[in-house]
Amino acid sequence: MTAANEVASRLRGHYGAPLRREFVVRSERGEPTPLNRLMSSQGAAGGGRGGRQRLALLLTALWVCSKPPHSTKHSAGWWAEMIGLPEPRGQAAGRSVVANLRELDRRGFITLEAGRDGLLPKVSLRSELGTGEPYVRPHLDPYPSFIRVPETLWTRGLIGELDARALAMYLLLIYYTNLDSRNEIWFSNTAFRERHGMAEATRLNGLNTLVNLGVATMREDYVDAAHDVGYRTIKRRFYRLDPLYIPPATSKPDTEPKVSNTDIEPKPMNRWPEAVPEIDPWASFPAGNQPTGAKHFDDETPIF
Repeated sequence: MTAANEVASRLRGHYGAPLRREFVVRSERGEPTPLNRLMSSQGAAGGGRGGRQRLALLLTALWVCSKPPHSTKHSAGWWAEMIGLPEPRGQAAGRSVVANLRELDRRGFITLEAGRDGLLPKVSLRSELGTGEPYVRPHLDPYPSFIRVPETLWTRGLIGELDARALAMYLLLIYYTNLDSRNEIWFSNTAFRERHGMAEATRLNGLNTLVNLGVATMREDYVDAAHDVGYRTIKRRFYRLDPLYIPPATSKPDTEPKVSNTDIEPKPMNRWPEAVPEIDPWASFPAGNQPTGAKHFDDETPIF
């Protein structure tokens, strides 16, 4: 049994790693998302591989530490195996993991306590938004709004095959996926950049990798879209996650106590509205709003 499958059997019923929506969407115009900050170098190991490792380690910690007290003790080699590094028990992988765990600590995503006298280091969650605040499971928020990263990311070994761009785009495909109708997703260039603060190359390369690996499917279609001068024929790419990599459609509460007597039920997949406003991408939505319908965010190419 792999380390990931062992964790899956121990966390049976926790449906993957919960992740607040604010992790991938800008809260204010021009401000980076926690995902952007996590992936940027900030004088550390860099975006690229360093950013990919930090994201993979944080997602893994959110899954592994999903039960109170939201902490765990494992070797660097174990973490390297969980995120799919080659030769995970080797010294190079171990040094890389330790460096990026320390960086996650420095940036306020986790607390890392070094092991003494042969003891294993301890990783404890802090807010996945990088605020440094103590970790609270999303379903205990006054207005729960979060997604879940399915455990198949680890148990199928996918996490080791995704680079930084593909892993980031996988989170966004989960974010926009409608679990009930499996509607397709397409991205507007402008809205994607403004809402998520990512480059077009990140979107295109990340999505291409996901399609090539069979994590998502893509089809192209031609549609008539309204523009300032009338209508133009536009080529759009529509994406759909493979069911294997979609979080299970469940609203079962975890075993932790509720916030209060109001008994707020967790919402594993709060979804964006069918009509996405282009004017103000940061507009807030009423508590409990669960969007439905086709998503409005893929690249489009004018034909004429």
